Amino acid sequence: MIQYRLAAVDDAEVIANARISLTDEDSGVSGAVRDELYVAPPHRRRGVGRELIARTVTETQTRGFTRITLSATEKGAELFRTCGFEDAPHVGLTEMEYTHGKQ
Repeated sequence: MIQYRLAAVDDAEVIANARISLTDEDSGVSGAVRDELYVAPPHRRRGVGRELIARTVTETQTRGFTRITLSATEKGAELFRTCGFEDAPHVGLTEMEYTHGKQ
């Protein structure tokens, strides 16, 4: 498994970050899991989270992954839905997926 982090910085201060875990076929499971997305409260609702989501989507697609799976709070789920994620009821109530090329 490979993990990587993206960070948003404003005046040398990290104001947001995202973490993705990538699994490969050798492990028996192939996919990308968004492990974490955090935006500091003063910087929320300014597009920072949306930009990090877009970059993680691009990064996983570049690496050949076709799906991202995540768990989100109901508030977070609203943001992910606007970024192309869909509810994944087969996984669980707050589980969501993004499928590359579906939009």
